[in-house]
Amino acid sequence: MLHIGVIGGGAVGLLIAAHLSDQHRVTVYVRSANQCAKLEENGIKVSSWEKPAHITVRQIDELKNEDILFVCVKQYQLESLLPKLKRVQSLLVFLQNGMGHVDLIKKEQWKNSIVLATCEHGSLKRNEFSITQTGFGKINTAFYCGSYEMYEKAIEKINETTFPFENFPDWYEMLAHKLVANAVINPLTALFQIPNGEILTNPDVLPLAKQLCHEACLVLDLVEKEEWENVRTIATVTKTNYSSMLMDTKNKRKTEIDGISGFILTHAKTKVPYTEFVYHGMKVIESRAMVGE
Repeated sequence: MLHIGVIGGGAVGLLIAAHLSDQHRVTVYVRSANQCAKLEENGIKVSSWEKPAHITVRQIDELKNEDILFVCVKQYQLESLLPKLKRVQSLLVFLQNGMGHVDLIKKEQWKNSIVLATCEHGSLKRNEFSITQTGFGKINTAFYCGSYEMYEKAIEKINETTFPFENFPDWYEMLAHKLVANAVINPLTALFQIPNGEILTNPDVLPLAKQLCHEACLVLDLVEKEEWENVRTIATVTKTNYSSMLMDTKNKRKTEIDGISGFILTHAKTKVPYTEFVYHGMKVIESRAMVGE
C-alpha cells in the first residue's frame, strides 16, 4: 500500500483519486475550503459506483511528502505551485493538457524524480465531490528525470486491470501525440460550441480540423497521416462528449489554450495561420468571460 497524493480537485484528479483509493491511502489536495469540506463530508462519488470513495482531504498549503504525488492542476496554475512541489520528497507525476508545462518544468532544478503522463479516460465533474466517468482507457506515463527505478516500481504497484498505467519509452512522443488531438479537438469544439464528433461530421469544421492537424504535425515533427487517424478515432469514440476546453468556456473559466495551441505557436519555425487564429479566437472568448460578457 502506497501513500498517494493528488493535487487538484478537477474531473481527472478526482477520477484518479477515486480509483486508487481502493488499494492505497489517498490524500486529495485542493485549493478551496468549500471543496475541502464537501469532499470530507461526502467522499468522491462516481456515478456508476454504489459507494463513495473514501479519501483524506487537505488544502494545498498543507502539502506533505507522499510516495507518489499526481499533479492534476491546469497548466496555468502550475507556475505558482512549483516552489511547493520542490519542497516535498515525492515521485511527481504531471498530468496536464498540452505541452506548455514541460517548458515550465525544464526551467527548474529538481531533486525529485519526475514522470509525465496523459489520461485516456473521460471524466466529467458534476459538483465539488461528484464525477461521471464518460470513457475508459488508461493512464500513459513516461520517465522524465531522477530515479528510473523509483518510477518503475511505483507504476508497477499502482497498475491495476481496472485502472491501468502504461509505461512509454519516450515522453516527447507520448505528449506530442496527445497534443495534436488536443490542438485539433479542443479549440474547434470550444469556438463553435459543438461536441467532439462534429469536427468530423460538420462539412465546414472538417477542413479546419485537417489544417490544424497539419500545422501541429509540422511543428512537432510527427507523421500527419498517423496523427489524423488518431484524431479521427478520438473524435469518433468520444463523439457525444464535450471537450474540457468547451466546458471551461461554458463555465467562464480560463482555458488551457496557452499550453496547447500556444505551445505550437511558440515552437513554430514557419507560419501556422489556422493555429494562430484559434489561439487568438480563444483569447477573445477568455477575455469576454473575465469581464462578465
